[in-house]
Amino acid sequence: MALTPLYSVLVPAVTVTVATPGASQGAMTVPVEALAAGMPTGTILDFGSAKFAKLADDANEAATVLDTAPIPTDLAEGDEATYQPPSGSPLLSDAAQVLATNKPDKFLAEHLRAEMLLGLTVPVYEDTDAEELAFAVILQINYQVAHRNKVPDMKAVSSERGTESFRDRSVDPDAAMIVERVTGRRSVRYEPAGFGVRC
Repeated sequence: MALTPLYSVLVPAVTVTVATPGASQGAMTVPVEALAAGMPTGTILDFGSAKFAKLADDANEAATVLDTAPIPTDLAEGDEATYQPPSGSPLLSDAAQVLATNKPDKFLAEHLRAEMLLGLTVPVYEDTDAEELAFAVILQINYQVAHRNKVPDMKAVSSERGTESFRDRSVDPDAAMIVERVTGRRSVRYEPAGFGVRC
C-alpha cells in the first residue's frame, strides 16, 4: 500500500492537451488548451505512442499555442502530455528542491517523515489551516534535509530526573509551533536553550 502525504507541498503537474485541429508532422506550432502553468524552453512533452514535442520557446501560463521544434509525428486533438515542474514550492530550500526534482522517491520519504514527526494525522484540515500546515511541513522538510544523517530521531538522555527521551534536534521548532496553533495539539514540548523535548 502506497502512503500519500496529507498536505501537498509540490507544484502540481500540468496537463497539456492538444486543441483542434491538432498538428501535422513537421509543424513548429502546436495548438493547445489554455495552459494552467508556464513551461520553459527545451521542455519535452510526451503525448504517448511515440508522439513528442520539444518547446523552442518559453510557454506562458494561459498560452494556447506552443512554439516547438519540428514535431516528429502528427498530434491529434485530445492528445495529452503531463508536465511536472522541476521544483516544488518556492519555500523549499535549494537542497530540498534538488531532492524533489532528482530523487522524488526520497523526497516523498522526507515528506512523510516530516508529517509523522509533526504528529499530523487525519482528518485533514482545509483552506487556510491546510495552507499553514503545508507551510509547517515545508519548514520541517527543509530542516530534515539540512540535518540529514547528523542527528537521531530520538535520543534517550539520563538526567537527575530519570531517563527522558528527547527529539528537539529532529523537529523544527517553528513548524511545531504552527502545528500546535492550528490543531491545538501539542505533540512535543520545547525546553529553553534547545536542551530537548520531553516526550
